[in-house]
Amino acid sequence: MAQAGDGSSSSVFSWVIRDSTLLVYRRSKATAIFKDSRLKIIERIQDQMTRRISSMTMRTIAVVLLTLCLPTVLLTSAGGIGTSVSPDDSNIRYTGRWSQANPQQPWCYWIGSSIIAEFEGTSISGTFSAGSGSNSDYLRVIIDGDARGSSKIAVGTSVSTVTLASGLSDAVHRVEIVKETDLGDWTFHGFNLDPDRDLVAPGPRPSRRIEFYGDSNLAGYSLESEQNLGASGLRGSHFGYAGIASRMLDAEYHNISRSGATIGSLNSRFDRIRYGSPNPTWDFNDFTPDVVVVNLGANNVGGSVSGIKQAYHSLLDDLRGEHPAAHVMLFNAWGWDYNEPANYIDEVIAERADPNMSSMIFPWIFEQWHGCETDHAGMASVLVEHLKSNLGWTSIPSDVVSGYGVGGDLANGGFEEVAPFGGYGWRYRNDSGVARVHSPSTAQEGDHFLRLSGGASSHQPIPALGGDTFVVSGWLRGSQSGDSARVTMDFRDQQMWTSPLQTATSIHVLGNQWQPFSMTATAPSGGANPVYHMRLTIRATSGDTIDVDELSSRLQSGSSFCEGDGTGSFCPCIGNGGSGEGCANTSGQGGAVVYSLGQASIAMDSFALRIEGIPGQKPGLCVKGSVTLAGGNGNPVGDGLLCTTPQLRSQVLLSDSGGALTLMDWKGLPFGAQPGVANMGSTTYYQWWYRDPGNPCSGQGFNFTNGWEVDWTP
Repeated sequence: MAQAGDGSSSSVFSWVIRDSTLLVYRRSKATAIFKDSRLKIIERIQDQMTRRISSMTMRTIAVVLLTLCLPTVLLTSAGGIGTSVSPDDSNIRYTGRWSQANPQQPWCYWIGSSIIAEFEGTSISGTFSAGSGSNSDYLRVIIDGDARGSSKIAVGTSVSTVTLASGLSDAVHRVEIVKETDLGDWTFHGFNLDPDRDLVAPGPRPSRRIEFYGDSNLAGYSLESEQNLGASGLRGSHFGYAGIASRMLDAEYHNISRSGATIGSLNSRFDRIRYGSPNPTWDFNDFTPDVVVVNLGANNVGGSVSGIKQAYHSLLDDLRGEHPAAHVMLFNAWGWDYNEPANYIDEVIAERADPNMSSMIFPWIFEQWHGCETDHAGMASVLVEHLKSNLGWTSIPSDVVSGYGVGGDLANGGFEEVAPFGGYGWRYRNDSGVARVHSPSTAQEGDHFLRLSGGASSHQPIPALGGDTFVVSGWLRGSQSGDSARVTMDFRDQQMWTSPLQTATSIHVLGNQWQPFSMTATAPSGGANPVYHMRLTIRATSGDTIDVDELSSRLQSGSSFCEGDGTGSFCPCIGNGGSGEGCANTSGQGGAVVYSLGQASIAMDSFALRIEGIPGQKPGLCVKGSVTLAGGNGNPVGDGLLCTTPQLRSQVLLSDSGGALTLMDWKGLPFGAQPGVANMGSTTYYQWWYRDPGNPCSGQGFNFTNGWEVDWTP
């Protein structure tokens, strides 16, 4: 160590030369030194260094600053001056299992661990080391909350300084750095800022806290690949479902997950700061979660059910011991195996008899591979809805497009949204002949459509049950007359990566203008292996090019009857509606129609009724009955046909300006708390009554849709 000074203790400085850069570290938080005085001191340092460096052969020179209250500065050989911020600065926010044994070199191992700081000025750099051996860890750098515009940097074991942002406006900015991989420890050595700039307080932490324990799914394996590519640069946590759900719920999170982990292997390491070392252990008092989510068990498949259950109980015992007040839940997917833990995690929770524990399953329907960002957005939505229902929490929408269709519908059927990694919920975007095209002037609707050429295909799965009827519709266009598209709906069992149980296919010969198509298929029921999902695939015939837009699917839990289209009783006024509709009304579009969305299952709670074709902004109500009238043909009443004897009537609701509305909440609207709205194992008939005062015939001023028959299941 070499010292510099003029004999007075106030002129002894702490500095180090690294690659022609002089770092001067502060030992005091005091900053009440006028700028001109500070510059004179800096000039004196430079003068002393000039006289001394010529006689020094060491690459690194250090001198201890004992008493000078000098703000931290960075001096470069070019004469620039910047502020160096120590890792122990109170304005740096650490989230995750960080070891602070050495406050000047804090480190962490688990993915999702992060640093947040707010800084003044136009630029910021950070000094880090990470990874292990020849393997670099990846860090995501987010500036001013712009996650979509964020970047990932690879950091190796050598200490290095990285520019995190530059060229910003001269204002206060926010930097967030997230550990995206778990190849080794990430050590933080400090920030460098613009001259005369400093950190500011980052504001309060979120009030909610979630702790996750998982395997490769939660560890974000192949997160940025739809085809299970495992390169470390394709893994992550920020856009995995732990990160997405936490942002939706405004919560901090810890992600204690490791690829290949079993219930037992992670249980034996659940209290560690580093996966591979029993010491140091984590102090659970440093992070008290409101919720603990356990997504483990996929790597236990093949073991005995009793053994897997016992492993769950051992882990839950330990978690409850550390978190006596937290809501603890098991969160697993079906779709891997006929005898997977998702089949019985509800039994594990029931055996606990703990009112502050729960379980939830989500669909693993994206082949046998790991999920990508759009799949994780779907998992996050399932988790968030479960926590909202159990804890009364509120949420904001996901910042990543979901690849999960809801209520029998497809996700992102217009191809308008895209995830940060480039996927849009339809596989496989990187296949030859598959392209998402941006062309507002030629899209059927919106700004984008999907183009398939040379035999290429794209597909998306939807959860399904035996007996479900799906109606898929959309728009197709060829590049020239005679091009054709092949549309396939296949139904698969719990091992969704195996051959389909049943397949339906239609061929559509196209012109060079958009044309609609529709296809209906019903899932088989009663077989040895029940249906778990439907997969829709659209393929261009070899040598042809087709465009696809505005795809949608609706799940019909029921069937139409009592139509006012001339197939049943005579319509009393204007005349018949279109096929499957009620009697004609004054909308000029024929009659109104009612049909179902979602599954008519008490447990699934996804059933909805959709009404279309009503004159805009007209009041109406839903009637429910258990018997039909006139043998299912209906009796003329008002300007339409009454199809069922009303037992219950809903609240009065208005149609929208387009003459449509959707009734979804069967535990609230439209029937309130009335009993018997949906009875398990019963057949129920629904119909929509609505005002239509412009009808000139009867003077009654009201009409009906067709009737809709539903068989409710458990």
